Amino acid sequence: MKRLLSILILVFIITETAVSQLYISPDATLFINKDATLAIDCNTQNDGKIVNPGTIQAFGNFDNRKYMQSTGTFVLAGKTQTFYHQNHDLSTLICNGGGIKNLINSINIYNSLELNQGLLKPFDSTILLLKNGAATTSGNSGSYVDGRIYTEGLQSRYFPVGRGGLFSPCEFISAKGDTNVRYGIELINPTTLTLKKGKQNQGNMPSRYWKMDVKKSTFTQAYVALSYSEDDMFANPDLIGVVQADDSTAMFDMLRKNTEIPSLISNTGLLYSTSGKPVTKHYFTLGDYLLVDMKLFFVPNALSHNSLDTNDRAVRVYGSVLQKERFSFVVSNQWGNVVFKTTSLDEMSEKGWDGTNSHTKRKETTGQYFYVVKGVTLAGENFEKAGSIWIID
Repeated sequence: MKRLLSILILVFIITETAVSQLYISPDATLFINKDATLAIDCNTQNDGKIVNPGTIQAFGNFDNRKYMQSTGTFVLAGKTQTFYHQNHDLSTLICNGGGIKNLINSINIYNSLELNQGLLKPFDSTILLLKNGAATTSGNSGSYVDGRIYTEGLQSRYFPVGRGGLFSPCEFISAKGDTNVRYGIELINPTTLTLKKGKQNQGNMPSRYWKMDVKKSTFTQAYVALSYSEDDMFANPDLIGVVQADDSTAMFDMLRKNTEIPSLISNTGLLYSTSGKPVTKHYFTLGDYLLVDMKLFFVPNALSHNSLDTNDRAVRVYGSVLQKERFSFVVSNQWGNVVFKTTSLDEMSEKGWDGTNSHTKRKETTGQYFYVVKGVTLAGENFEKAGSIWIID
C-alpha cells in the first residue's frame, strides 16, 4: 500500500471517519474539514502534507516526517504514545486518554494547551513552547507536563509542571525583561541535594525545587507563586515564603510572601505561596521564614562602678535577636579613641562591658562614651546601631 500511494497524488477530504492505520505518501495531501474529526486508532506516518483546520484524534504513535499545518485541534488520545512533529506549529494541543505522551521534537503552540488525562513528556532537547497569547489549562495530578515548558513574552504565565509522580505547578506574574524573552520552567523532583538556607530562611522544602532556563533575550524579574500541599512539612504554615538562589548548590534567600497576589494554582486544589518580592534568580522553592522583633533589642545607656545591683555595673546586649557570627561591639571615648572592643555576642550578653579599658585594664572615669554595635539578625539582615553610655560614678 505504501508503494502504491507514493506514486499517486492524492487529496483526502475528511468529514468524519475512523481508520486503523494511516500512511500519507510524499505526493499526497490529507485535508480535514473545519467541523470534522479524524480519529486514528493506530500509528500514523506522514511523508506528505496534512492540512487540519478541524480535529485530529491520534490514539497511536504519530510520526509527522514532512509537513502538517494545524490551525485546528490535535488530540493525543492514546494511553502511551510517541509524537514526532518535526518542529512544526500547532494551534491547540489536547492530552486525553491517560498514559505518557512522549514529545520527540519541538512544538510551538499558538492557541492553547489542554491537559485533561495523561502526562506530556518532552525529551531533554525538545522545546515545548507556548507562544505569546497561548493559554493553558490548570492540569491535575494525572495530567501535567513532565519536563520543561517554555513561554514567550512577558505575560503572566501558569506552568502546569510536575515530575516523579508529583503535580506541582507554578505561576509567573508581572514579569519584566525584554518583550521577546523566551524562558522555560521545570520541576526538579525528587532532589538528593540538601538545599542551603540563606538570608531570613529557617529551612527549605527538602524534596524539590523549580528551575528556570532562559533561551532568548533577558529575563529581569517576576512575582512567582509556588504550589505545595498539606503533606509538605513546614514549621509554620503562616510563614511559608518563596526562596531563590543562583544555583541549586547556592544559598536560598527568603523573599517572604505576598497574600494580596492571587494565583491560578487555586484552581487545582493545591495550596500556594506568592513571593513577597520579585524573583530575579533561576532556582527557587519554598521555605520557612523567620520573624524577628527588633523592638526586643536593647542596650542600657548607663552603668555604675559602685552600684549595689550587680546588673547595673555593666552594660549588656539584650533581646536575643542577633546571630553570633559577624558581631562586634565597640566603645569609644569623647575623643574618638577606642576603649573597648569585642566580637563575642556571648560576652556582651552575659558579662557585658563594665567600664574597663581594654588597653590599660583600668576603669574608665565618669562621663559619656559612645558605642556602635554591628551584626546580622536571626532573619539574616544586616544590623547596626549607635548610642551613648554614661558612666555615672
